[in-house]
Amino acid sequence: MTVVWALSMTPSATLHAERHYLSAGKLALISGASAAILGGAQLLGKIDTSRASLIPDPLPGDRWIQRHLGGSWHVGKTNFLDKSLGSALTPAIAATSLFLVDMKWPQFKSTKDIGQDLALFVSGLLFTEGVTNLAKTVTARPRPYLTSEPKLAAGRTSIDPDEDRRSFFSGHMSSSMFSAVYLNKRIRHTMKDRMSAAGYHHWRWAPPSLLFSWTTFVGWSRIHAYKHYFSDVVVAAVVGGAIGEFFFRMGDSELARKLSLNASPTSLQISVRF
Repeated sequence: MTVVWALSMTPSATLHAERHYLSAGKLALISGASAAILGGAQLLGKIDTSRASLIPDPLPGDRWIQRHLGGSWHVGKTNFLDKSLGSALTPAIAATSLFLVDMKWPQFKSTKDIGQDLALFVSGLLFTEGVTNLAKTVTARPRPYLTSEPKLAAGRTSIDPDEDRRSFFSGHMSSSMFSAVYLNKRIRHTMKDRMSAAGYHHWRWAPPSLLFSWTTFVGWSRIHAYKHYFSDVVVAAVVGGAIGEFFFRMGDSELARKLSLNASPTSLQISVRF
């Protein structure tokens, strides 16, 4: 008689989130390519300053929305986001917040987390700015104040013909939306890793509500100042959001999930042969 012992092993699957770290060389390549696109766009703008506008007139609905959201225009009309540093305000706050999130809730190696996030964030901003400037240069769309109030616009004391034709699309909005999307993704993913399921479910609405409410205000400020049409703001939001999603995915921890199979005995079989 022969007794055969058979131990059956059934794998139990557990998901572990792993941060996907890019090499220093890849990060440098991404940063360099983004900076090159920005530099090329700025150079193109200086070479061809007499180009014809590809979008000379407001699109359907642009003028009506402009009046209802922006009110009337007068020489010197502005707001605090329309100042020289207005476009840098949102990215600066987002970069600081990103640093604090990675430092407060390190997932694996805080130094690498912070370094990679900031490198991708800054590279994404450069890329966004480059794409935005390229669109402004190629389309040469007149600012809303030129088409809405041409007589008032003609009476300004200082006129910059190149700046007057950089309406499409909004750089403030594209950089703000990029920043909001990237930061929202990082905060939400960190919350998932560090909070309980119930806690995350209760607070998951907070980051996108705050961030995208602010970007909406940024878009309104550009319409209010008569620097951009509604269509300029919408396109900028789509482009900036898409770039933010793309750059976040390059170093996303959640997308690098792997299935870890931990074997555990589930049954013991004994067979008896005569």
